[in-house]
Amino acid sequence: HPTYTADLADLSTGQDTVCYGTQGKLSLTFVEAIPGSNGPWTIFLDDSDGNTWPSFSSNGTEDILVDANHSFTGATTEATIQYTFNSISDQFGCAPDPAATEPGSIVIIRPPVATSGGNQVICGLGPANLNATLGFGTGLWTGPIEIGFTDPANPTTQATASDQGVYTLTWTTSNGICPDATDNADYTFWDTPSAAQIFPDVTDTTLAAFIKDINLSANAYLTGDINWTFNFGGGSFSAPQGASTIALGMDSGENEIQLTISSGGGDCPEFDQTDLISVIVQEDPFISKGMSPEDKTGGNDYFYVENIGSVENELTILNKLGTVLFQTDNYSCSMVDNSNCWDGRDKSNNPLPDGTYYYVLRIKGSNPQTVTGYFVIKGN
Repeated sequence: HPTYTADLADLSTGQDTVCYGTQGKLSLTFVEAIPGSNGPWTIFLDDSDGNTWPSFSSNGTEDILVDANHSFTGATTEATIQYTFNSISDQFGCAPDPAATEPGSIVIIRPPVATSGGNQVICGLGPANLNATLGFGTGLWTGPIEIGFTDPANPTTQATASDQGVYTLTWTTSNGICPDATDNADYTFWDTPSAAQIFPDVTDTTLAAFIKDINLSANAYLTGDINWTFNFGGGSFSAPQGASTIALGMDSGENEIQLTISSGGGDCPEFDQTDLISVIVQEDPFISKGMSPEDKTGGNDYFYVENIGSVENELTILNKLGTVLFQTDNYSCSMVDNSNCWDGRDKSNNPLPDGTYYYVLRIKGSNPQTVTGYFVIKGN
């Protein structure tokens, strides 16, 4: 049979450099004593990793494809793999004469790995210390326009935000051969909240009688979440997270109210801004349950409404038939000051007979309400 030679070599342009998991090219050349007489050829290849590749058939000189596989360990980023003939035969089962020349080789590049380091919450607008890992290539941080990087190519660079928010930062690792590897991390930046200030500043204010509510508002804040609380005393808020609220139904005595403006939904307590006010709520005024005007003992001579202060009001006294017996504005009567007191007489200045009578005390002003009840006159 006619003789031939076979040659396995690098590409004419040099070693083919490819990414792991793809295919590389080798140059396969046949020279026949009688052109066209020996093919096709059946070929088995060995590689320098100790593998024997399945047979393939070739019809003549060509570039052949081999799988770019290699077990990378440690920090190795590339490997040169040589290929040699395990066996080669033509259609007659004959080997080349003289022996084939070899080897050919390819360079396999390890794929890059990107590890961004995971999500973070940053109290403040930075700088935040990023913690990516550089994996088999060169790296680059990218992000939205609000984010600035000290050195984008440094995996552990610092980032600063121009405004608070949640920003997706991308760490990309490249080696120029394999597809880029990317990994995202969400960085939440919380700005320092605005200083807290309660309006009006009513610290140590004593509310008028019967008044247990007060309108409050926070300063016109730019950043942060609002929360209204009682430190002591008690009551409720119409809008606990509102810029304006009403402290409702406060306890008698001192009530300390706190405004907190915070950032981070609780993640950044060190940023909390607070303001306090103290509001004193009076005990409900004392209203007489009984009168003995004519005995002049000094204890129950008058219809007492004590501790009502300067609250604008209207007092009406009625009998059981609903007849108005006495009516006046801005009533106030105490054992200390009885100059404005009613002494149990009707509109004609006649003493009322013993019995049960009724009062209606209407509180006027910004918190109107009506207080009703009964009292008894004896010994008149």
